[in-house]
Formats: sequence, structure tokens, C-alpha cells
Amino acid sequence: MSKKLLTIFSLLLIFFAMSCNNKSTDSTPTNPIPPLKDSQYVGKWYDETSDELLFEIKQDGSIDLLHQTQVFASINGTDVIKEGDAVFKATLSANGQTAEIIFTFTSSTTGTVTSPGQEGGADSIVKK
Repeated sequence: MSKKLLTIFSLLLIFFAMSCNNKSTDSTPTNPIPPLKDSQYVGKWYDETSDELLFEIKQDGSIDLLHQTQVFASINGTDVIKEGDAVFKATLSANGQTAEIIFTFTSSTTGTVTSPGQEGGADSIVKK
């Protein structure tokens, strides 16, 4: 696994662990629509160079981040923000700290994924 992928996974694992202890008391009844729900981007996405499964965008718009085929973090579909035609920002937050992952799709089967602070630029991804 490349160093930059390991960095992304480490950050996400930390925020996921912190979010497990975070209980929401907000009772505001809102029903936002997840921007990736039923989109052309639903499916399993792999690192283009190593064929390692990185994440899965599910039909409901949620995203599972994977390490060696095991889910180690999940992002609710409503925590994903559409920033452009094919650019989506997914935010993990816990205890006042946040980590963002930016997905930029160049087609329905190719794109890049970046995390702010990631060295070496974006990782190329493909849907299989």
C-alpha cells in the first residue's frame, strides 16, 4: 500500500474511532437527499495502480472506506456534499475535529481521490 493511502486510512480510522463515542442529541427532523444516492458512481472503486479496493459507494449514497476488503469507516450519504458536476466532498467529524476526502470523477468509471494535506497529489481510482 502506498504511503499516501496509508495516511488517508490512518486519518479516517482515527476519526471513525472518535465518532463511535459521539452521540447526537439533535432532534431536528430533516431529510436531506444524499447527492450520491442512485448515481452513476455507485459501485466498488479501486486504486488504479495496485487494484486494491479502496471504497464502495452504496445505492443509498453512503460510502464505506475499506482496508483489505474490511470496512473500517463509513460516511453517511448526507455527509457528502456535491461541489461541482463530478466533485464530491465527504466529511468525517468527531469531537470538534474533521477530515475531508474529495472525490473527483472524470467519468462513471474513473476519477481521483484526495485528502487535504495528502502528499504527492491525488490517487487515481477506477470502478470495477
